[in-house]
Order: sequence, then C-alpha cells, then structure tokens
Amino acid sequence: MDYRYLGRTGMKVSTLCLGAMTFGRETEEALSYEMMDRFAAAGGNFIDTANVYSRGLSEKIVGCWLKQQRREDFVVAKEVGRTPAQVALNWVANRPDITAPIIGVRKLVHLKDNLGAAKFTLTEVSQPELPYPYDIVARSEAQRGRG
Repeated sequence: MDYRYLGRTGMKVSTLCLGAMTFGRETEEALSYEMMDRFAAAGGNFIDTANVYSRGLSEKIVGCWLKQQRREDFVVAKEVGRTPAQVALNWVANRPDITAPIIGVRKLVHLKDNLGAAKFTLTEVSQPELPYPYDIVARSEAQRGRG
C-alpha cells in the first residue's frame, strides 16, 4: 500500500480509503470487522465514516473495531472536523486549475453538507510543518499568492 499526505495536515494516509457507509446497514457488524481487518492487513490506515451513515451504526462499528487496534495507526476521515465530502470539495475548489467543482446531490442533507465546503479552508484545520517535497510545493504556492 502506498501512502500520501492528507492535504496540509501532516498525516500520512493510505492511497485507498475504506468507506464504511454501509456498515450496520447492508453490511453486518461481523463482516464489517472482517473487512476492516483485511484492509488493515493490506496496509490501509484511512477509514471514512460519519454519524449519518447507517443512522450512526457505521461510527459505532468503526469505533468498536478501533478500540481493538493501535488507534494511532489509523486516520478516520471525520477527525478533521469536516465531512469527507467537504474536505474533498474544498481541496478541489482550491486547486489553481479548477474553476468550480460540480456538486451532485440526491437529498437536501447532501446539499447542506456540500455547501459546508465553502465555509472553511483546509489551512484552518491544521498547519503543521510539511516534510519534503510538500514543503517546497507549499513555499512555491505561497510565493505565487496561492498558499
């Protein structure tokens, strides 16, 4: 498994993020644990869950599983204080070559969540020192007025 830095947070995450939105709904608890075990065994450390997934059951299942793990080895998308959709939309919207990301929603709650991406910047989440080569990119963008 390869790893990348999550924006400017300084956290290294696996290039694949395990989506847990079906845990507790379509996916039974035991199978959810097995999936997270296999994901971790493959080197995955990035899990996406939210309190709206499966009426909160997804977070409960992920939380119970994490209690049996070395917690510092895993990053849960919810930890940045925004939903994964908000972080992704904010990141895309702040790329210099993107004019405006298109948001597609099926429910009003999805629209509300997506609109939350416009209410923060990723640099408000955290600004740790970035390791090479990200530090060079950040300095370069700051010099051009993008950082």
